[in-house]
Amino acid sequence: MLGIKNVDELVRPIQGRAYIELQSGIVLARRALGHLRSAHETSLFISGTSAPTMAADALHRLVWNAAADLWGDGHYSSAVQRAATFLNAHVQDLTGRRDVSDNNLMAQVFSPSPPEIGKPRLRWPGEDTDLTVKAMRTGILQFAQGCFAAIRNPATHGTVELDPQEALEQLAILSTLARWIEQCELVRFDGE
Repeated sequence: MLGIKNVDELVRPIQGRAYIELQSGIVLARRALGHLRSAHETSLFISGTSAPTMAADALHRLVWNAAADLWGDGHYSSAVQRAATFLNAHVQDLTGRRDVSDNNLMAQVFSPSPPEIGKPRLRWPGEDTDLTVKAMRTGILQFAQGCFAAIRNPATHGTVELDPQEALEQLAILSTLARWIEQCELVRFDGE
Protein backbone atom coordinates (compact mmCIF):
# COMPACT_ATOMS: atom_id res chain seq x y z
CA MET A 1 0.00 0.00 0.00
CA LEU A 2 2.81 2.44 0.85
CA GLY A 3 5.40 0.89 -1.45
CA ILE A 4 7.18 -1.23 1.18
CA LYS A 5 8.54 -4.45 -0.22
CA ASN A 6 10.63 -5.51 2.76
CA VAL A 7 12.05 -4.32 6.04
CA ASP A 8 15.46 -3.64 4.48
CA GLU A 9 14.10 -0.33 3.21
CA LEU A 10 13.54 0.73 6.82
CA VAL A 11 16.86 -0.41 8.29
CA ARG A 12 20.15 0.31 6.51
CA PRO A 13 23.59 -0.10 8.08
CA ILE A 14 25.81 2.98 7.95
CA GLN A 15 29.06 2.07 6.20
CA GLY A 16 31.99 1.41 8.49
CA ARG A 17 30.02 1.86 11.69
CA ALA A 18 27.95 -0.29 14.04
CA TYR A 19 24.93 1.96 13.57
CA ILE A 20 21.86 1.67 11.42
CA GLU A 21 19.97 4.44 9.68
CA LEU A 22 16.26 4.76 10.38
CA GLN A 23 15.73 7.90 8.36
CA SER A 24 13.88 6.09 5.60
CA GLY A 25 11.66 4.56 8.30
CA ILE A 26 10.79 7.99 9.61
CA VAL A 27 9.99 9.15 6.10
CA LEU A 28 7.88 6.04 5.59
CA ALA A 29 6.07 6.61 8.90
CA ARG A 30 5.32 10.20 7.88
CA ARG A 31 4.01 8.93 4.55
CA ALA A 32 1.83 6.37 6.36
CA LEU A 33 0.43 9.03 8.71
CA GLY A 34 -0.28 11.26 5.72
CA HIS A 35 -2.06 8.37 4.02
CA LEU A 36 -4.16 7.69 7.12
CA ARG A 37 -5.04 11.37 7.44
CA SER A 38 -6.03 11.62 3.80
CA ALA A 39 -7.98 8.34 3.96
CA HIS A 40 -9.95 9.72 6.93
CA GLU A 41 -10.52 13.03 5.15
CA THR A 42 -11.56 11.21 1.98
CA SER A 43 -14.00 9.11 3.97
CA LEU A 44 -15.48 12.24 5.53
CA PHE A 45 -15.76 13.88 2.12
CA ILE A 46 -17.44 10.85 0.54
CA SER A 47 -19.78 10.02 3.39
CA GLY A 48 -20.30 13.63 4.40
CA THR A 49 -20.23 12.82 8.08
CA SER A 50 -18.04 11.79 10.94
CA ALA A 51 -21.05 10.50 12.87
CA PRO A 52 -20.61 7.32 14.86
CA THR A 53 -22.12 4.09 13.65
CA MET A 54 -23.85 1.46 15.71
CA ALA A 55 -23.31 -2.28 15.52
CA ALA A 56 -26.61 -4.14 15.81
CA ASP A 57 -24.95 -7.05 17.59
CA ALA A 58 -23.94 -4.60 20.36
CA LEU A 59 -27.60 -4.06 21.25
CA HIS A 60 -28.89 -5.73 24.40
CA ARG A 61 -28.45 -9.46 23.87
CA LEU A 62 -32.14 -10.28 24.44
CA VAL A 63 -33.21 -7.80 21.76
CA TRP A 64 -30.59 -8.63 19.14
CA ASN A 65 -30.71 -12.41 19.66
CA ALA A 66 -34.47 -12.30 19.09
CA ALA A 67 -34.16 -10.14 15.98
CA ALA A 68 -30.97 -11.40 14.32
CA ASP A 69 -32.27 -14.22 12.12
CA LEU A 70 -35.23 -12.25 10.79
CA TRP A 71 -32.98 -9.24 10.27
CA GLY A 72 -30.55 -11.34 8.28
CA ASP A 73 -33.41 -12.43 6.01
CA GLY A 74 -34.47 -8.82 5.41
CA HIS A 75 -37.65 -9.05 7.50
CA TYR A 76 -37.10 -5.86 9.48
CA SER A 77 -40.63 -5.34 10.83
CA SER A 78 -40.79 -8.96 11.94
CA ALA A 79 -37.39 -8.59 13.62
CA VAL A 80 -38.68 -5.63 15.62
CA GLN A 81 -41.91 -7.43 16.49
CA ARG A 82 -40.03 -10.53 17.65
CA ALA A 83 -37.65 -8.48 19.79
CA ALA A 84 -40.59 -6.72 21.47
CA THR A 85 -42.35 -10.04 22.01
CA PHE A 86 -39.25 -11.50 23.64
CA LEU A 87 -38.89 -8.41 25.82
CA ASN A 88 -42.52 -8.79 26.91
CA ALA A 89 -41.92 -12.48 27.73
CA HIS A 90 -38.80 -11.52 29.69
CA VAL A 91 -40.79 -9.09 31.86
CA GLN A 92 -43.47 -11.76 32.34
CA ASP A 93 -40.77 -14.22 33.45
CA LEU A 94 -39.21 -11.69 35.85
CA THR A 95 -42.52 -10.83 37.48
CA GLY A 96 -44.41 -14.11 37.12
CA ARG A 97 -47.20 -12.19 35.40
CA ARG A 98 -48.80 -14.24 32.64
CA ASP A 99 -52.23 -12.64 33.06
CA VAL A 100 -51.30 -9.44 31.21
CA SER A 101 -48.96 -8.49 28.38
CA ASP A 102 -47.53 -5.64 26.35
CA ASN A 103 -48.70 -2.11 27.26
CA ASN A 104 -50.91 -3.29 30.14
CA LEU A 105 -48.08 -5.39 31.58
CA MET A 106 -45.70 -2.42 31.46
CA ALA A 107 -48.30 -0.15 33.08
CA GLN A 108 -48.73 -2.59 35.97
CA VAL A 109 -45.15 -3.69 36.62
CA PHE A 110 -43.76 -0.14 36.50
CA SER A 111 -46.71 1.38 38.37
CA PRO A 112 -45.67 3.67 41.23
CA SER A 113 -48.33 2.11 43.46
CA PRO A 114 -47.22 -0.49 46.00
CA PRO A 115 -47.01 -4.13 44.89
CA GLU A 116 -50.03 -6.34 45.51
CA ILE A 117 -50.34 -10.07 46.08
CA GLY A 118 -49.30 -11.71 42.80
CA LYS A 119 -48.54 -8.31 41.27
CA PRO A 120 -44.90 -7.41 41.92
CA ARG A 121 -43.32 -4.23 40.61
CA LEU A 122 -40.09 -3.47 38.85
CA ARG A 123 -38.43 -0.45 40.43
CA TRP A 124 -35.46 1.64 39.41
CA PRO A 125 -33.10 1.30 42.38
CA GLY A 126 -32.62 4.09 44.87
CA GLU A 127 -34.32 6.06 47.59
CA ASP A 128 -37.99 6.83 47.03
CA THR A 129 -37.34 10.47 47.96
CA ASP A 130 -34.51 10.97 45.44
CA LEU A 131 -35.73 13.20 42.58
CA THR A 132 -33.60 11.43 39.95
CA VAL A 133 -34.91 8.04 41.08
CA LYS A 134 -38.49 9.35 40.91
CA ALA A 135 -37.83 10.73 37.41
CA MET A 136 -36.36 7.43 36.21
CA ARG A 137 -39.31 5.47 37.59
CA THR A 138 -41.83 7.76 35.93
CA GLY A 139 -39.83 7.83 32.71
CA ILE A 140 -39.44 4.06 32.49
CA LEU A 141 -43.18 3.60 33.06
CA GLN A 142 -44.04 5.97 30.24
CA PHE A 143 -41.19 4.81 28.00
CA ALA A 144 -42.13 1.13 28.37
CA GLN A 145 -45.77 1.82 27.59
CA GLY A 146 -44.72 3.91 24.60
CA CYS A 147 -42.47 1.14 23.29
CA PHE A 148 -45.29 -1.36 23.23
CA ALA A 149 -47.90 1.07 21.91
CA ALA A 150 -45.77 2.75 19.24
CA ILE A 151 -43.24 0.05 18.31
CA ARG A 152 -44.56 -3.42 19.09
CA ASN A 153 -48.18 -2.86 18.03
CA PRO A 154 -47.44 -1.35 14.59
CA ALA A 155 -44.78 -4.01 13.94
CA THR A 156 -47.27 -6.73 14.87
CA HIS A 157 -50.38 -5.41 13.17
CA GLY A 158 -48.96 -3.25 10.37
CA THR A 159 -48.56 -4.32 6.78
CA VAL A 160 -45.78 -1.98 5.70
CA GLU A 161 -42.20 -3.29 5.95
CA LEU A 162 -39.91 -0.98 7.92
CA ASP A 163 -36.79 0.23 6.18
CA PRO A 164 -33.56 -1.01 7.81
CA GLN A 165 -32.65 2.35 9.40
CA GLU A 166 -36.00 2.82 11.09
CA ALA A 167 -36.06 -0.81 12.23
CA LEU A 168 -32.56 -0.48 13.70
CA GLU A 169 -33.60 2.67 15.55
CA GLN A 170 -36.60 0.82 17.00
CA LEU A 171 -34.40 -2.08 18.06
CA ALA A 172 -32.11 0.43 19.77
CA ILE A 173 -35.08 1.82 21.67
CA LEU A 174 -36.08 -1.68 22.78
CA SER A 175 -32.47 -2.32 23.73
CA THR A 176 -32.47 0.76 25.96
CA LEU A 177 -35.62 -0.47 27.68
CA ALA A 178 -34.09 -3.94 28.13
CA ARG A 179 -30.99 -2.43 29.76
CA TRP A 180 -33.12 -0.38 32.15
CA ILE A 181 -35.24 -3.42 33.03
CA GLU A 182 -32.05 -5.29 33.80
CA GLN A 183 -31.14 -2.62 36.36
CA CYS A 184 -34.54 -2.62 38.06
CA GLU A 185 -35.26 -4.41 41.31
CA LEU A 186 -38.19 -6.77 41.72
CA VAL A 187 -40.40 -5.60 44.60
CA ARG A 188 -42.99 -8.02 45.93
CA PHE A 189 -45.91 -7.60 48.33
CA ASP A 190 -44.66 -7.90 51.92
CA GLY A 191 -46.74 -11.03 52.56
CA GLU A 192 -45.29 -12.98 49.60
